[in-house]
Amino acid sequence: MELKRQASDLDVKITTIKGKLRQLTQRRDAVEPNTSLAEIETIINEIKSSEANLEKLQLLRMAVQKPLNNYANNAPKAPPLITRVKATHDHARGVYARFLKHQEVTAADVKELNGDNETMSGLAKEFYNLVGEDMNLPFPIRCPQAEAFAAAEPIKPDAYPAWTFISESALAAKHKEELDKKLEQHEIRLKLAESLAPMCVRCARANLETKMIVDRRSGRRDTPGESLSHGQWYLVCPKCGAIQTIPIPETRNRDQVVSIASGSAKPRTKVRHPDF
Repeated sequence: MELKRQASDLDVKITTIKGKLRQLTQRRDAVEPNTSLAEIETIINEIKSSEANLEKLQLLRMAVQKPLNNYANNAPKAPPLITRVKATHDHARGVYARFLKHQEVTAADVKELNGDNETMSGLAKEFYNLVGEDMNLPFPIRCPQAEAFAAAEPIKPDAYPAWTFISESALAAKHKEELDKKLEQHEIRLKLAESLAPMCVRCARANLETKMIVDRRSGRRDTPGESLSHGQWYLVCPKCGAIQTIPIPETRNRDQVVSIASGSAKPRTKVRHPDF
């Protein structure tokens, strides 16, 4: 829930600024007689600024807490709504499943209607053969909507599984757990990529040896440092800031990465890179 995240962030900020205020107060109280007025004025201004920020943050925290308290008070009223939604969803699934029967009945009706049209056409031909005159039949009776419904892909009664309530906070925790697991597995490949990363070419021109590292600021959230092309990495020089994107084939195969990380295999391919 967004409000809970905001409350947590505000709590961290409030704790941080309170710590800063304690330090500033200690500095003020420990001022030596020979301390310059400018330094004392700086400390006092920082204390006033921190106190103003603390007051603002505390007011924001109170504003966020009010709806959170309301939600907490309303919590006992929520479970019956879950029960009603569950029952309604199960009923809706039953209604949906009945459409298959309607589709089967419609298909039979369309077939019967087409049979009547064919019978009339056949009798009209027989009439013509008997007397040599056209019977002047009306247009065949058709229902395009029913024909489309009958000819559509058969409805699957179990297309919608039963619904189970999962709270937003529980779902967020589940997603975080899944993300943490992915990041843990990705970290093995990232470390391997860094171990195989080349030296910085720009630093080499200045007679410096600097090994490039993976730029974790780039890439997706669950695969930081890696481009959309699997096994291709964003590298950055920690000294001069030069950037480079290169493929590191050893990181493409997950099983191979695990074996290399465990020490049971050694990388065989050397990384090649262009000059800057």
